[in-house]
Amino acid sequence: MPNAASLASWITRLPAVGILAMAGLAKITGDPGSVFLMQDMLGAPEVARYALGAAELVLAIALLVPKTLPYASFAAMLMMLGAIGSHLVKLGIAIEVPETAPEGVADSIGGPSLFVMAIVVFLSALLTAFLKRDTFPHRPCETSS
Repeated sequence: MPNAASLASWITRLPAVGILAMAGLAKITGDPGSVFLMQDMLGAPEVARYALGAAELVLAIALLVPKTLPYASFAAMLMMLGAIGSHLVKLGIAIEVPETAPEGVADSIGGPSLFVMAIVVFLSALLTAFLKRDTFPHRPCETSS
């Protein structure tokens, strides 16, 4: 029977796993909203969209594996800091999709939902890292004599 901290870490990491998997699949499969956001709004090349999508899928899986959990939670926080930064600097918290966007794009990426999801993933990874802090690799502090 898992202890309370272990169960809580599973519950806290599931939102990050779901959102990262969903976002990664959207980028890799060429979802029109993801393509428009990455290439037209952010100016990223197509290869960046594929790389970011693959990284999100790898992180989603790594968050489920106990051995990779410490690294994955830290990497997810870093990735979401980049996403949050993109919103704050370039996209805005509530994305305003231009009228020139393909039909349906505004429904998938418009508004604050992507920013909120980035915050949720960041907090989910942070809480998971806190709850599983005893599994992080560490070196004992050296004391001087």
